Amino acid sequence: MTFLIKDVRNWITYDSSNDSKSDDFCGPKAFSEPESLAISNYVRKNKDNLKFYFAFHAYGQKIIVPYSDRVRHLDNFSEMENYGKQAILKMYKSYNVKYDVGTIYDTYGYRSSGDSVSWVKKAYNVKYALMFLLRDDGTYGYAIPPSMILPTCKEMLVGVLEVMTVRHRHVARELFSAVADTRPFCMLVVFNVFFFGIKSL
Repeated sequence: MTFLIKDVRNWITYDSSNDSKSDDFCGPKAFSEPESLAISNYVRKNKDNLKFYFAFHAYGQKIIVPYSDRVRHLDNFSEMENYGKQAILKMYKSYNVKYDVGTIYDTYGYRSSGDSVSWVKKAYNVKYALMFLLRDDGTYGYAIPPSMILPTCKEMLVGVLEVMTVRHRHVARELFSAVADTRPFCMLVVFNVFFFGIKSL
């Protein structure tokens, strides 16, 4: 009997569980679920215009930088880590909730596969791709109280908008230190939000 197919594992099936009773069950094959199939088809159709890609999951309070199945930092990891730090500081100032940033291996100490963010970045070279693991830190897990749902959504929006800001700041290694090193540079982005992707107009 299948208890759960975890959509975050349904994009690539290696290094995931084949046990249908596991919390990390990847499904019988990649894109076996209508949700992952629909989003992947949208990405394929709009791949030439896709500039940003964000995925949102519970739980963990982390911003995950691709690739989830690697130990080494690849591609533009440093740039995306810094964007993540910038978002985390903005979210913390707004809601006083601490997040962390890094790859799956950096933050959890193991590799995983099957997430849409790594697939989109590998398959279509989308430069700005991040996965947000939202509240909470494990106290409630997947079943956070209703009172936390709206603040979590607002917090997430603050983070996404900060990642996409035209004013990028270098953030010091110590995220929550009293003094941050800020060296701005400009990035202009014209975007149109649709599902999990953002494409240029």
